[in-house]
Amino acid sequence: MDFLKREIGFKNRHGETLRGILNSPATAMRGIPSGYGSIMLHGFKRNSTNEKKFMSLAESLSQKGVPSVQLDYLGCGKSVSEGDFTLMTVEKLRQDVEDVLCQLPKATGITKPTLVTHSLSGCVAVQSLEVSNDLNTRVLLLAPALNQQLLLRYWMIKGKRDKLKNLLEPERLLQEASQISSGEVIRHYGKFSHYARENVGRDYNPLLKGHINQVLHIHGGNDFSVPLSSVSVDFNHQIIVPDGDHDLEASSVLPLWIDAATDFLTE
Repeated sequence: MDFLKREIGFKNRHGETLRGILNSPATAMRGIPSGYGSIMLHGFKRNSTNEKKFMSLAESLSQKGVPSVQLDYLGCGKSVSEGDFTLMTVEKLRQDVEDVLCQLPKATGITKPTLVTHSLSGCVAVQSLEVSNDLNTRVLLLAPALNQQLLLRYWMIKGKRDKLKNLLEPERLLQEASQISSGEVIRHYGKFSHYARENVGRDYNPLLKGHINQVLHIHGGNDFSVPLSSVSVDFNHQIIVPDGDHDLEASSVLPLWIDAATDFLTE
């Protein structure tokens, strides 16, 4: 099925514009209730508008007659000139997504949105579920970076080992990471200090309690950016892709989860 793509923008509560791409099916499909649609949210310093996994999922959803929005945060992708990503926090991103969700019905016709998230945006989705009693939606968590307290430290060590080409097994690095102090973490992340201060002691895993049935978790077995063991939730809906990396978009990997994700988001 053909679908139409066009750029779209949403004003947040501060008057800044988040931009993205609206994917609209050319025709409606029988069996899919009107108002269904997905909003796609990218990871740290990434973008939703150019990443293969989001483009592939948008096409798959369109084949079922479901529209989607690939959204870029301020300072990223199509929103790169609209703000400074270094000033972001998970709470600020959550507020921006909340503002976009409020505008979706009028701007796109989407009244029953689902959330598709990658990496850091998993925290945004979980925080949104926790804060908003009205957000009763399905969420796709792709390689979610939920244990920020541990991962902020893990990335510090991993970065040094990558440069030395002496990367240990992720489990060893995670053990080492737990010994790093909060002060060291905040100093290390420099210009991202707002984000580091917010998350230096935060683990978003527990916030999923009570929302398990709303979530599909997909993770790569070879994800060295966000090791699978950093996710401590027992999900009812989960796909582990043995050879999948953090991006989950290699040509051999996408077919292993894209159809199941599409079905989950449109049930």
